[in-house]
Amino acid sequence: MYPVPVGCNGFYLIEKDFSLTIRSPWFALVCLMGLVFYSANGHAVGPVSGERLVYNIHWMGAPGGKAEIRYLRQDENHYSIIMTLESIGLVDVLHSIRDRFEATGLLTPTGPVAANYLKLVRQGKKEKRVEMVFNRQENYAARLEGEEKKEEERFESLEEGTNDPLSAIYKVRMMEKLQGGEEINAPMVEGKRRYKTVVYVTDAEPLYGPLGWFKVWQFSPVLQPSKLFEEKGNMTFWLSQDDLRLPVRINSRIKVGSIIADLMAYDDGRGNYREFSQR
Repeated sequence: MYPVPVGCNGFYLIEKDFSLTIRSPWFALVCLMGLVFYSANGHAVGPVSGERLVYNIHWMGAPGGKAEIRYLRQDENHYSIIMTLESIGLVDVLHSIRDRFEATGLLTPTGPVAANYLKLVRQGKKEKRVEMVFNRQENYAARLEGEEKKEEERFESLEEGTNDPLSAIYKVRMMEKLQGGEEINAPMVEGKRRYKTVVYVTDAEPLYGPLGWFKVWQFSPVLQPSKLFEEKGNMTFWLSQDDLRLPVRINSRIKVGSIIADLMAYDDGRGNYREFSQR
């Protein structure tokens, strides 16, 4: 059995408007982690209810944060994905981060269809609540801010398959057939933008991480918020070539160095548990 790396897209200690833009390490992590069919729990491959993934995040080789992602099924047709992020070490001293992201929606034969995406952002002394509500009947997504849930923006005429970053990632993880050379369309709405995202899949050499060796696919997302802008080449992530489709590492180049998120422990929801041990 083999593990996987994943990739982030940027690293700012302070985010002025607290929106997860493509320059944020957390956006990249979310888009993975953030960009990834039927089994014992409804899908043949990918996550099952009760799955828990734990990551250590390093910047320039130094500890920078921890992340945890949980996947749950309320019933056969509905899911929730919950991710928490916490800064540690020097990053925590300079600018503490305690963020929570939650995606909920409907499970269909083609994968997750997002209904709601909630971000509770706590960075330094500031807090912000941002919610994205998907209206599938009228085909739009509305961004709501604050406890009063004031509608700040509406994204009309959504491209088919548009999701939030977490749901988009898990939809990729649930794809039964993946192979090198494939291109996956994964349109997303996040923060103040919609993204026409194409994920390029390639076969990769076996990857060695904290949990050992993994046979993997390499994923290279290209984000296109408009015809005038294209963001590519900053982020790479890897999924294990097994039924778990684990995102084991995220590797992201940024303006100063790079950040890496490594899978350090997981409970696959099927009764199997692995954890990195320094002994």
